[in-house]
Amino acid sequence: MTRRLPLLALALVLVTLSVAFARPLPVTPAAPLQDAAGDIWWGAVPPGGTSRPVLVFVHGRRGIGPSWWGPTLYSGVNDTYLYAYNAGYRTAFVQLDGPTGTPSRSMWSNGETLRGQIDRIANHYGVEQVILIGHSKGGVDIDTAVVHYGAARRVSRVFTLASPHWGTPLADLGYSWWGGWLAAVLGEKDDGLYILQPAYMRYFRSLTDGRPEKANVPYFTGSGTNWGPLFAPLWFAGLSLGGANDGLVPEPRTHIPGGMHLFTRDWHHDNIRLGRTAFPLLQPFFEPSAVAAAAGPVAAPQPAG
Repeated sequence: MTRRLPLLALALVLVTLSVAFARPLPVTPAAPLQDAAGDIWWGAVPPGGTSRPVLVFVHGRRGIGPSWWGPTLYSGVNDTYLYAYNAGYRTAFVQLDGPTGTPSRSMWSNGETLRGQIDRIANHYGVEQVILIGHSKGGVDIDTAVVHYGAARRVSRVFTLASPHWGTPLADLGYSWWGGWLAAVLGEKDDGLYILQPAYMRYFRSLTDGRPEKANVPYFTGSGTNWGPLFAPLWFAGLSLGGANDGLVPEPRTHIPGGMHLFTRDWHHDNIRLGRTAFPLLQPFFEPSAVAAAAGPVAAPQPAG
């Protein structure tokens, strides 16, 4: 019996290696091409991609289109584009706020811009509708485009990651006399920060929720509860918020009325947008059959405060 154990161990190793080598390695796609207008990047079309939905990625406040495949602040290179390509999806990445370092804009400005970009993307790929995936404030910009600027007919479903649908108390702190230390996390005061104050977002929700434009557009949300690397600015911001938050947004404030909350994971505001984190959890809901089979919306009560 003892002689058989090494042979059994060797057999298990060989089986494991054969399975590992049988898995296809991910294909590195060509870098997305920037549109002549400079505000959309087109991902390479994967083999068989014309039979699958088009994914449109919307960055967060002070973000840029390439943030979906370029370096992140705390989490290395974002592999979302890599995951989307290897899963067989056509992609487009929009830019709403202008070049890096320029002030971020309100959801009203970005929502109107995004509405036009959605039309251009749908026409470019020859489809009637696209799927929108937004990180952080990008989810609020998406909501504005869908409800207030007529994008609903072009959108089949919406996914938001760590989006402050009810604002964040950090925006209030950013406008307080002692909140200057938050500049390392929030950047300078601008329209995009002003509208994320909870009082303004409650006003926005009163204008937006229950509108007929959302009746045929399913919403899905995801959130995190990690504050990021110890003693990093994001960690201190999470500490100041207290409770369940991702370093910038309290977890309850990422839920949206009428939407389905897909997950809450131990991720922070920076790494929740990566391909290796959220994408596998979102992908099952990209297909219409999965949306139809979903149990239905989860109530999203107004957060306290």
